[in-house]
This record gives sequence, structure tokens and C-alpha cells, in this order.
Amino acid sequence: MPEPWAILGTVVQAPVFGTISLVQQTTVIVEDGIITHMETAADGANLLVEQGLQASSVLRLQDGEFLCPGFIDLHVHAPQYSYAGTATDRPLMEWLGAYAFPREKAHADAEAARAEYTRLAARLAAHGTTTALLFGTMHRQACQELALTFQQRGLRAFIGKVCMDRHSAEGYQETTQEALAETEAFLQWIEELGDERIQAAITPRFVPTCTPELLAGLGQLAAKYDSAVQSHISESFDEVEFSQALHPEVDGRDIELFERAGLLRNRAVMAHGTCLTSAELRRLAETGTAIAHCPLSNFFFGDRLLPVRDVLALGVKVGLGTDVAGGLDWTEAFWLATQGGAAALGLGNVCGTLEVGKSFDALRVDTQNSAAFDVFAADTPLDAFQKFVNLGDDRNISTVWVRGQEISKTP
Repeated sequence: MPEPWAILGTVVQAPVFGTISLVQQTTVIVEDGIITHMETAADGANLLVEQGLQASSVLRLQDGEFLCPGFIDLHVHAPQYSYAGTATDRPLMEWLGAYAFPREKAHADAEAARAEYTRLAARLAAHGTTTALLFGTMHRQACQELALTFQQRGLRAFIGKVCMDRHSAEGYQETTQEALAETEAFLQWIEELGDERIQAAITPRFVPTCTPELLAGLGQLAAKYDSAVQSHISESFDEVEFSQALHPEVDGRDIELFERAGLLRNRAVMAHGTCLTSAELRRLAETGTAIAHCPLSNFFFGDRLLPVRDVLALGVKVGLGTDVAGGLDWTEAFWLATQGGAAALGLGNVCGTLEVGKSFDALRVDTQNSAAFDVFAADTPLDAFQKFVNLGDDRNISTVWVRGQEISKTP
């Protein structure tokens, strides 16, 4: 078992939506990846002596450095990473055929997929993402490579084998039975992997590419394996219109089809939801289903803004997803990217904040030596951290830990 160690400095976190806790001179002791003690100011020095920690086992943060929870990304399309920052010129349904499906189809080559996923994992770690909910592709072997890549990087990840049995691209579609069999095989493989940081997520892409029979079968697997679930829901006008054409019996409402299939449940995360009604949002809350709020892709494809405060007020769990992601008060965005995401994934007792008993998933943030922004003498510590949230980048994140293990930021 690794020896206990401590970190001493300023801790910033958002335990409650819209509020920030900044506590200076905090001592955090970590043993076997878990926070065992947290004390502030005067009690900190005594705590180190009591626990028998030598100076060599104590990391002391400097002025302008902060310790905060690692970021949680609730919506990442792993195979789309290679063209992130491009391909924003078409409506959603056209965009899938022009960009997403062809790129994903290429991941039938598992070795090539692994090379791309290695770069994705390094990029996420460098930007402080310690937990991610990821869409893979239809290919089980490539999804296994995705899981192994994130495991070897030391990150926490939920991996989904995408399921599609209709309205996909030529050569990138499966039968209903193939989708169900391959999904169950992937669920069993993840179980055999035996790493609590790496979990499976049942992943119907969205209603237009999944028959009711496939959705029902996936719902049965979710219940059998008590698995996390991820998909997209009511995300744009053209997607809703397509669903209406396919399912006039429910007026094309995605939520009705997901609910009938048993896919609305705790640890189910639905991306976007910009076209959901208030009544539908209340149904998400009742079933424990969360929304992955993706501001940037909502801007490009979603046709509407997601009123996050109103959604939270209805009792829906919400976290942040990048998808290919601002537009919020910084304190609220920070909460969504940490505690909000943890709650959505059923990890509220594991990560999202720095507390005794939780995993030490954390970032060391340096605001003093930054090429991204300037800190002035009049700035308070909270001002400096706010600048990091609004203007900072990977150059401000000097160290990343997941379960107390330092994560490499290089490819």
C-alpha cells in the first residue's frame, strides 16, 4: 500500500450550485488514493505531526496555486476528436452523414483507433478532465481499445459501444441482435477488466438510429447489469422532426420512447435536451435521469439554449459536456463541471468535491506563471481562480491526480 502523503495550500471547490468555497492553508492527507483527513490553518501543522508525515511527504502549494476537484466531462464523442474545431457548417442530421458517420466507420481499424484515443486521453488529462463519459463507435474491439487507453492513462471513464440498427451510413450499421449481443459482450468484458475506474455505459446513439426493439433490449441489459446509460434526447428541430416522422404514435417525443424501453434511470445521462418541455424535464427528474449540457454544440446544432437554472429547479441533475463547451456564470459552470457531473454519474460519494472519504481526483492549478492571462496585485485569490475558469487552459494545470495517482499529461 502506498505511503500516506499530504498537500498543503488553498482549496477551491463548488459544493453547492452557484457558490464557491475557497479555503486557504488547508491540509489534505491522502492514503491509498483516498482523502483521509482535511484540516485548516492552525490544526494542519498538528495533523501532520499526529500522522507522522515527514517534510518529504508534504507538497506545499505556492502563492497563486490552488487545489481543486478534477473536471468531469459528461459527453465526449471519442472518435470525433480528430476533427474537433472543424465541421460546424451543417445542421445536425446532415452533419452526421457528412462527417460523423464516415469518421466513426474508420474505427473498424482498432489499431488506428487506439492511436487516436491515446492522443484524446492525453489532451483530456492535460486540460484537467479526470472523469469522462465517452461514446465510442459501433465496433466492440475499438471500444475495448478506448477503455484500455483510458485505463493505462489512469483516468476515470465510462465507455459506450454505440448501437444503431437503422438510418445510419452504408457499412456502419448492425442488426438489432448484433447490437444487443455485442453490447452484452462489452459489458461482460468491462466487468472482467475489474477496474472500478473503468465502467461501461449502454449507448443507443439516439432515437432516429435505434428501433424500439433495440431500445427495449438495451433497457433490459441496463436493468440486468445495473449499467450506466447515455444517449441524445430532443437535441434539435431537425432531429425532433425526424423522430416525429418515424414515430407519429408518440408525436416523435424521444422521452416517451426511452421511458417505454426502461432507459430513463439513475446514472442515465441524456445529452442536450434543448427541445424538451417542462413536463418532460420533470419526468427526467422523477426517473433520476441527468442531462449533459453542451453549450457549444447546442449553439451550433441545438436550435435553442438550455435554461440550466430552470432545469435544475425542476430537480434534474445536470453536468457539463464538451461534445466536440461556456455561456454560464463561472461559479455555476465550475459546479456543473465537478459536483454536478459526479452526481449525474452516480459518483457523488466518490469525486466531484474534495472531502474526507472521497477519492483524491484533483488538479493543481497555477495562476501566477500563465501565458493565458495576467494576475494583478489587486486581485484576490478568488479573482485569480475565476480568471483560470474563464481564461485559463492546460498551461495553468501543473498536476492532475486520479485516486491519488499523478496522471501524465503527455501523449
